[in-house]
Amino acid sequence: MLSLSRQVLLAARDLPSRDDPTREAAAVAIDGLLRSASPRDIAELAAQARVSFAQIVFPQSVGSHRHMDPALLDAFPAPQRLAVAALLSTHRNGYVREVALHVLTDSGQPWVLPFMLLRCDDIVASLRASATAAVQRSLHPRYADALASSLGLLAQLAERQRGGGGSVVPSVRSFLAEPPQRPALLRASHDADPRVRRLAYALRLAQPVGESPLEVLSAALGDPAIGVHTWAARTAISGATSESDQRALLPTLSQSHSAWVRSLALRRTSKLDPSDAPLEAGLMDHHAAVRLTARQLLRARHPARSFEATRALALRTLSGATALTRSHAGVHAPPPSRASTRAVVGALGALSDVGTRHDVELVHRFATDARPRVRKEAARTLALLSGVS
Repeated sequence: MLSLSRQVLLAARDLPSRDDPTREAAAVAIDGLLRSASPRDIAELAAQARVSFAQIVFPQSVGSHRHMDPALLDAFPAPQRLAVAALLSTHRNGYVREVALHVLTDSGQPWVLPFMLLRCDDIVASLRASATAAVQRSLHPRYADALASSLGLLAQLAERQRGGGGSVVPSVRSFLAEPPQRPALLRASHDADPRVRRLAYALRLAQPVGESPLEVLSAALGDPAIGVHTWAARTAISGATSESDQRALLPTLSQSHSAWVRSLALRRTSKLDPSDAPLEAGLMDHHAAVRLTARQLLRARHPARSFEATRALALRTLSGATALTRSHAGVHAPPPSRASTRAVVGALGALSDVGTRHDVELVHRFATDARPRVRKEAARTLALLSGVS
């Protein structure tokens, strides 16, 4: 499927057409694409358009360094004129961007805000100032959703020398953090772009209004994107989070699908909980990195603790587990629970770390297990134990 930028630039080839229906069809297509485009797509379009416009849009009328007659836009129907101007605001010719920006700033339409934010980093100082003033005038609840969905674009702007040095980034962030804009931030927390979701959570956390930090972090930890999830985990165990909230979030962190987060949870648990039980549970984790962290933390607490204690725990887990045969894995048999599979894999992994050749017979029971993950771990453990004296 063609990207949005590709679709827009292909349609833009017909904008200079002298055939009215062809020209209007191109404008209608561009209007439909841009009105539904995400700020991330718009940023990509701007990057592509910069190297494409010289060949495809008004090549005879507008060169790379020539003035543009504003009357050229009058050739398009009024409903689509704004979309054409939005597209032209990404043109490499500064005179074209100036004409287009004037149309955008007079429109009052929320969907053109990402195009105006891009111009806040324009190389031409006068255009940069005009775009900045227009965005400042747009700090109104009517535009809150459009600004909240542009948080990713705003972060890009903050990283740039020209755009990041102005007043736009702090002004928009302060505006979105105000209580009346809280519903827009909540909606941005469900945006399709993970970066927007993370930045929305961060703003909600910085200015909690009607919700506690614990609620915000719990929601962020449940985000499907690993980047949002790990950001929430780092924040949850940082000094910015109270100890009571950390204790409340540790069970969630310890059940994370990320081995890095589970290791992080173990390290924080070792500081908050004097009990060895959470660390001993980590010895049976299905990921080697988590098991290593648990062993290191236990040895730090108990320097005289031997690996035999870990081996004994793994043997007890496997002795009480049942290998699932292929006949038991039929259509009518209940599937093994995820927890039991992970427990067996973790115990096998622990034996691969600290087991001996005397454990080979017990491991052999799981070498033909119906669960592929168990079979794979059993084979790996057997290969390692066969060389242990």
